[in-house]
Amino acid sequence: MRHLERGENEHEGRREDGAGGTVGDPAAEPAPVALPDEDSFTVPSAWRRHLHPRRGGIRRTTAPIAKDADDQVRDRLGAVADRIERMLRNPASEKHLVEAARAHLNGSPDPRGAAVLAAATQDWQSGFAVFADAWAASHGLPFAARAVVELFETYPRWNTHGVNGDDWWIETLPEGDSEWLTSTRRSTADRVRALLAAADEPAYRETVAALAGCR
Repeated sequence: MRHLERGENEHEGRREDGAGGTVGDPAAEPAPVALPDEDSFTVPSAWRRHLHPRRGGIRRTTAPIAKDADDQVRDRLGAVADRIERMLRNPASEKHLVEAARAHLNGSPDPRGAAVLAAATQDWQSGFAVFADAWAASHGLPFAARAVVELFETYPRWNTHGVNGDDWWIETLPEGDSEWLTSTRRSTADRVRALLAAADEPAYRETVAALAGCR
């Protein structure tokens, strides 16, 4: 009897198809599968301290301009004052670089001249980031940014002559030359970029305009 009841119940749960057969209830639709987002990337928190600050990028705290930046630069230039003078007097030095450096030394701020003087302090141990701070503090961010560009294009050269000292001159760095030298100046670019990331909008736009001719 139980067997017959079970059979009747099963029969009630079926219907006839068009061919005279029977089919069961339609199966439930499978749930859609969520695909992973392969177009977005979230920077891990541990990586953030390694990122260079960039305007519009991930927010990072930018260190304020060093209060003694001008003093540090003055000391560095003073330590190589004789070298600078010999470099500027050398006929092998490119005239437009000498003129720019003289103008800056004589009180007429010149980004190219500032870069020439900074390049003359090259000692393979000290970086140039402090120059970026001094330029920004004394002349503003647009000037500092222009000076950084000029620094990447300025190359101090020298020959050693024993007891007679080094023969220094200054020239424009040939395009694609001395990658190892330009790497020593990257700290200035990183520093100016960090300052720009924290700058107000007018200062940022003024700097962009100042660099328009350098692109």
